[in-house]
Amino acid sequence: RLSERDGLVSFIHRDEISGFFHETLQKSYLAGSVERLTALYDGEVMRTMRASANTSQTQDATTILNFLGLGIEAHTAEVLTSQHFQSGFLPRFLWCVDDAPDWTPSRETIGQGTKRLTNDDDPVIKTFCNRFSKIRHKWDTAPGTAKPIYLTEEALRRLNQYALDTKYLIQGDDKEPLLEPSRVRMLWAVWKVAALLAMYDYSEQIELDHILYAIRESEIWFSDMTRMAENVTATGHERQ
Repeated sequence: RLSERDGLVSFIHRDEISGFFHETLQKSYLAGSVERLTALYDGEVMRTMRASANTSQTQDATTILNFLGLGIEAHTAEVLTSQHFQSGFLPRFLWCVDDAPDWTPSRETIGQGTKRLTNDDDPVIKTFCNRFSKIRHKWDTAPGTAKPIYLTEEALRRLNQYALDTKYLIQGDDKEPLLEPSRVRMLWAVWKVAALLAMYDYSEQIELDHILYAIRESEIWFSDMTRMAENVTATGHERQ
C-alpha cells in the first residue's frame, strides 16, 4: 500500500493499456479512479475509508509515481475521447507512438544467448548504478526537505521561448483546445528532464545544454501526442 511507502518512488506497469483505460474511464464502479491517479501523479496519496479497516487509507502520505502503459495504438484510440485529453489525467502522460517495422525474413529467426547474464554481470547496469549512487549521495537531503536547483538566465530564456514556440505551433488550430492541456504539461516535463540531466552532470544549476537536450526529446513527445490526439478525434467521429 502506498500509505506504507511514504515519500518513496513507486512504479505502475500496465500492459494492454486500452483495457485499463476502458475500465477506469467507462466503468461506473471505478468512478473516481482517474481522480485518484491524478492526485497520485501530483504526489498526494488520498485517504480512503472502507468497511474493512485493513483496507482503509487513513494516514497522510506522499508518493513519487511513475506509470508506464503499453498497448496497441488503434485499440487505445478507440476507448479514449477528446474530453479525456482535455481533462487533468491524460495530459500528464508522455506519448510514444510508432509504426510496426516492415516484415523481413530475419524477424522470424529465433536466437539464443551463449552466456547467462545477471544484473551483476552487465557493465552498463553496473556503471549506471555506481553513477546513480554517487548522484544520490550528492543530492541527498534530510526527510521532508528539498534542495533546489535553478535554471541559469540563459536556460530560463530558452525555456520561456520554448513555451511560446509550442503555443504558436497550435494557436488557431481546430484541435487547439484538445492539445493545450498536454502542451502546458509538456513544458513542465521538459523542465524536469533538464533538472535530472543537470543532476546527472553534478551541476548545481540547469544549464542551457540541459534545456536544449530536453527540448530536442520533447519534439518527439509533441509529435506523438499530436498523432494520438488526431487518432482519438478520428475514432470519435467514426463512433458518431
